[in-house]
Amino acid sequence: ALVFLLLLFAGFTASERRRRELDLALEEERVERLRVAGELRAARDIQMGMLPDPRRIEGLPITLDFFALLEPAEEVGGDLYDASMLDELRLCFMIGDVSGKGVPASLFMALTKTLSKSLARREQMPLEQVMRLVNDEVSRENPAAMFVTTIIGIIDARSGAVELCNAGHNPPIRLSSVRPPQELDGANGPPLCVDEAFPYTPQRLQLHSGDLLLLITDGVSEAENGKQVCYGTARIIDCF
Repeated sequence: ALVFLLLLFAGFTASERRRRELDLALEEERVERLRVAGELRAARDIQMGMLPDPRRIEGLPITLDFFALLEPAEEVGGDLYDASMLDELRLCFMIGDVSGKGVPASLFMALTKTLSKSLARREQMPLEQVMRLVNDEVSRENPAAMFVTTIIGIIDARSGAVELCNAGHNPPIRLSSVRPPQELDGANGPPLCVDEAFPYTPQRLQLHSGDLLLLITDGVSEAENGKQVCYGTARIIDCF
């Protein structure tokens, strides 16, 4: 009986010590999760703060309207957009989607956006040269082998002329008040970081009064319902 009681006491003591160790580990894990969640919320705020407010594009002419919406699938993500005036008449815009999700994609997104905007604002630089330079720069030191699909475009607020370079991204959709929605030609080349020397070429189109140019990422077309059926581009066009 004495031996039994001693073994029972020893077992209880070991069990209690183990319980305290587990409680401590759980508390440390909880604190770590809260810390990471706080950092991700801060990263989300920083990432979203890098995107221009579509209602406050400085210098936007009254002949143009601009709207954008971005909702990351996680706290941070790799989708991006940007818009800024190159001069009094020309609006430069872009949309993009980095491979993957989460923090790595968001960092690559910030690099691509900043670099694209900086190069596009240089005077007298053709759009295809901007795309080639962006491709060359973001391809450097890319050990994770990430890539970016993107469209960079310039629209003339006076004439409605649009110039686009598409690197592997979803084709733009032109919405007209006098004709059915039209999905434009596909990409002019592969995504950025796939072929460093690819000679991207621009495509040109003419927008008329009341026309709208719709740019999306695959977050829209590949959204799934409960049966894992994708929304699809055809439904987007039908919706509009």
